[in-house]
This record gives sequence, C-alpha cells and structure tokens, in this order.
Amino acid sequence: MKISNVVLDSKLENLSGETLTEGKTDMTVVHACSSALLSADKEGDTGETKYERWVLVKKIKDRDNDLDLTSEELSLIKKCVGIVYPSIVVGQVYDALEGISD
Repeated sequence: MKISNVVLDSKLENLSGETLTEGKTDMTVVHACSSALLSADKEGDTGETKYERWVLVKKIKDRDNDLDLTSEELSLIKKCVGIVYPSIVVGQVYDALEGISD
C-alpha cells in the first residue's frame, strides 16, 4: 500500500482544530507512527521483534517519496499506535493510513 508524503506529514489536531503536540514537537502522522513503533515495548518482546520495529521506523524516516508498506507493516504500525496513543491520535492515524479523509 502506498501512502503519500502529504498524508504522512499531515499534522494531527485536537477537536478544536489546533495541532497536537508531544513535548515541543508538532504531531504528524509520521511522528505518531515512528514514536509508537519505538515505544510499544511489552514484556516478553524479543530483540528480533524490537529490531523489526526499528527497521520499519528507519523505512518511514528515510523515505524519499511515497511510502510503500506491506499489509503486515501496516498492521504492525496500527497495532503499536493503538497501544501507545489515545483515541484522538489513533483515529486520525488510522484514517490517514487507510486513505480516509474528512
């Protein structure tokens, strides 16, 4: 599945339309995906599982153009975002990754 840079770089918003932030960083789809992949550690995760997520973060960050994801990669991103973030972030990221717009 191809996801455009425009979608990945889009900012996430609160219900009032203001940009969400994490620390001092504006939250974008790519920021939420990358942070979730790096933060979704659970007890029992193997080094291999963590490395798989790290490789996917590098693929997201190092993209030159649109991001081409396998269905497995997309599922992993969505799973990690769902673990780490509240509904307002999860909803916007899932919609962006699935190509659903307002």
